[in-house]
Amino acid sequence: MFKTYNYGAYVKVYCIQPERILPERFLQRFSGEKIPVVWATDCDNGGVMNSIREKKTGRSGMRMTIVSLRFIRGDEAEAEVEAFSDGIAANWNTLRLVRQGSKWAVKTDKLTNVS
Repeated sequence: MFKTYNYGAYVKVYCIQPERILPERFLQRFSGEKIPVVWATDCDNGGVMNSIREKKTGRSGMRMTIVSLRFIRGDEAEAEVEAFSDGIAANWNTLRLVRQGSKWAVKTDKLTNVS
């Protein structure tokens, strides 16, 4: 989703919220991203109409949440995801993922809701 959507220049950090607890080393896979990636717990929503902010730096961000993940078979899965920036801007998508070699790739991306 980082590469698929252009959320605008105001996004300085992605705050990811997985569907389950993951090891700290999970964040290392995003070390090459142009915009830093941190855990959602390192970010704050300043209220209904305020944007997501990284607690430590105050940088504005986007919270990316895996709402659910369902395996269809060993090499294919479906993920319900949310991108949330503030109380009035969010989108929800259904991603169909396929395993290609040692990595997962998005096969289809369907917008399911937007606010």
